[in-house]
Amino acid sequence: MATINASQLQNNQATLIGNVSSTGGENPSQRILEWGISSGNYSNNYNLGSGGTGTFSYTISLTPGTIYYYRARVYNSAGWGYGAEKKVAIFRSNGIQRDFTTQADCTRADPTVNLSPSSQNGSPGEQLTYTVIVTNNDSSGCGQSTFNLSPSCPSGWTCSCSVSSLNINPGSDGSTYFYVTSASGASPNTYTVSVTATNAAASSYNHTDYADYVILTNIAPQCSSMGAGPNSGDAPLDVVFTGSGTDVDGSIEVCEWDFGNDDNATTSASGNICTSIGYRYDEPNTYCTKLRVRDNQGTWSSVHTCGCSQPCCSAQITVGASDQPPQVRDLTIASVNHCTSFKGATSMYFVWTYYDPNGDPEVSYNFRIHTVNDVDAPAPIVDITVNSPTINGQTVYVFPNQIENQLIYYQVYYWWVRVWDGPGNTSGWIQGPSQ
Repeated sequence: MATINASQLQNNQATLIGNVSSTGGENPSQRILEWGISSGNYSNNYNLGSGGTGTFSYTISLTPGTIYYYRARVYNSAGWGYGAEKKVAIFRSNGIQRDFTTQADCTRADPTVNLSPSSQNGSPGEQLTYTVIVTNNDSSGCGQSTFNLSPSCPSGWTCSCSVSSLNINPGSDGSTYFYVTSASGASPNTYTVSVTATNAAASSYNHTDYADYVILTNIAPQCSSMGAGPNSGDAPLDVVFTGSGTDVDGSIEVCEWDFGNDDNATTSASGNICTSIGYRYDEPNTYCTKLRVRDNQGTWSSVHTCGCSQPCCSAQITVGASDQPPQVRDLTIASVNHCTSFKGATSMYFVWTYYDPNGDPEVSYNFRIHTVNDVDAPAPIVDITVNSPTINGQTVYVFPNQIENQLIYYQVYYWWVRVWDGPGNTSGWIQGPSQ
């Protein structure tokens, strides 16, 4: 079955022609020529009845300047046979009618639709984007066609294309994006989504392509690395922590740091890399610090312990005591003895306790007594320095008359002690109770 170029293009008329090249063993009972003014839509037809092989024709009237689309079709008990669509037009130029058949023959074909990628993994409620490519497979004589796009996704989901239609020339491609958002309560499964492209001028020509939206059972993320620097030093020690994680079915969003002393903090993550964080340790000790990560579905990784094998998300921080100065404690006047070997003298025994946070030994002390409450005032009454002391105490005598480095009766005195440790640190002056 074929449609032949129209003839007798004159007097505002054209003869439409069809041709039966083979009957298939049974002559057609109907031979029809049909036409209209838009491609694929034939609002008029003429039935020439039964016949055998060969041409059949019918003359129609034309409106100058209008393009007419036409085709031939025949029928026998085996069904319909169709000829390709053709176009015809008649115009007037300089008052003289001239005729021609416009463009080449138009042969329609289903478009090709391709969704890319063909499969993607997503989480419940997540929007995924696919690329839609539509190819116009019509012959060149059909000209540009509009293809309407129809997206499809499971019930309860939302899906749309960034444009509702594409205008594409024969043999060319058009593209757009296909957005699919799964239901927030979607269970793990493989779901099918699709886009159908339909030729707006001939709706029987269409094609659908399909893609998968895969929701996996949530797999817990993994903490893959943790760093701490420096990991040892004297207090106060400032440490910077770094870390990262992996998630096969999502991404790392939150990192939680345990500093090993009942203190913790969280930071965000980007590209599965934790935002680094700094922390100060003020107390000497050994701390086991740990990191765990949370994925975009709210699942946390397991917690590692210190000393674990790689990959290990824990770090041991050793904080030592810095070289602290010595201290003077428990200053007191231990005894007063009125019965001494010195005639008329009374002995007073001043004692104190030496303490060093680092355990450094005492190398000397300085004992001072003054009549004014100012340790740095000139001319102290008693000013004694003892090196390598075996005890922390000092005996002072009280006489009726003033003697160097000794006291007299009926006078208020103020006293202080300072000590030095092995590294040379001093406690500074510490005042004892007045007597």
